[in-house]
Amino acid sequence: MKKVLSLLLACVMLLSLLAGCGKPEPAPQPPADDPAVQTPEVPETPAEPEIPEPPAEPEPEPVRELTEIAFEGNESKFKTYGRTFTAHRGLHCDWAASGIEFTVDCEGDIVLHYMATYPGHLQIYVDGEATERFVVKEGNSEKMTIAQGLTAGEHTIRVVRDHDIDSNGGVLVLKSLEYTGFADTLRPAEDRELYIEFIGDSITSGLGCMGGDRLYVTRFDEYHSATHAYSYLTAQALNADWSLVSRGGIGFHSATTNKNVNAFGMYKSFNPWVDGGDYTFDRKADIVVLALGTNDSGYNGTGADFRGLFADMVKLIREKHGEDVQIVCIWGMMSTTWGNQMTIAAEECGIHCLRVTQNNEGSTWKEGRTKHPHADGHAIVAQELTTYLQEKVLPLLKK
Repeated sequence: MKKVLSLLLACVMLLSLLAGCGKPEPAPQPPADDPAVQTPEVPETPAEPEIPEPPAEPEPEPVRELTEIAFEGNESKFKTYGRTFTAHRGLHCDWAASGIEFTVDCEGDIVLHYMATYPGHLQIYVDGEATERFVVKEGNSEKMTIAQGLTAGEHTIRVVRDHDIDSNGGVLVLKSLEYTGFADTLRPAEDRELYIEFIGDSITSGLGCMGGDRLYVTRFDEYHSATHAYSYLTAQALNADWSLVSRGGIGFHSATTNKNVNAFGMYKSFNPWVDGGDYTFDRKADIVVLALGTNDSGYNGTGADFRGLFADMVKLIREKHGEDVQIVCIWGMMSTTWGNQMTIAAEECGIHCLRVTQNNEGSTWKEGRTKHPHADGHAIVAQELTTYLQEKVLPLLKK
């Protein structure tokens, strides 16, 4: 029995020994922070190279295009001078020194399309400089090139009627404007701070001022120039906007043979000789220069009667422009029967009065045609009036 147990014990020990030989002991592990066993860094996969965007196509240069714009329906794109109004599919510029001014980005030529019932002239200004004086032809469908060879860019154009309103209403209708440019850049010139209205006769309109002899000429030929008249020159000297309500032969009492219109009827209307309707007086004048009386020499009333007509005109002016409007009566540029009465009437009405230098027949100044003042005389009177306004009137507007 002991032999059997010893044999079994020996077998168990042998089996244990054999099991140990089949599974070796694990090798000792180094510390985790040992650099020798650190996991080597795996290099990052390089990013795909960025492919640059192709350059953007350059914006095409804008092209100035041939454009024709009608005045009717586009009145807001043009600054107007004088009593202009829309009718007959265009813009009426019937009064002396009436016209338009605008700015536009263009190049090359500018063509004006118009119609006129009587010949005359237009004075053109390009970028503030007087250029040519063009003949207005009578006709229903006429045109003139008012600017030529303009360099590309913005230009300011002024178009001024240079002749008086005639016995049939002096119709000049601007129809359209043709230019090569950008239509969306067309805009009116800005209003000036000062606005002067002139009420007068042929003197205020510049009748005959470009002539040098006494031959009778019509008021629409080359010897007439509203832009050389004292009125226009005064407005330019004071950097003011202007309106000339003036016509040859008219007075406080003296009326035209056509429709029997005197200064009162003239003043209330856009154009009484073509039934233009009542003038609206939308913009109030700061100063009104009253230059009538020369044509009233044939008036048979008394001095008091004449002063009554004068007072009625002053009342009408204040009614239209307000009680604060500054009114300046001027007289003496041509001889007149009623000069002294106008001085008295002005004082009675509480308005300014200036006697200017006479410069027509019988005076020391050169005479224009039809015995009217010469342009040189207009320049003298413009200086006198400008100085008077600067010293006596403009300071009152600032109070």
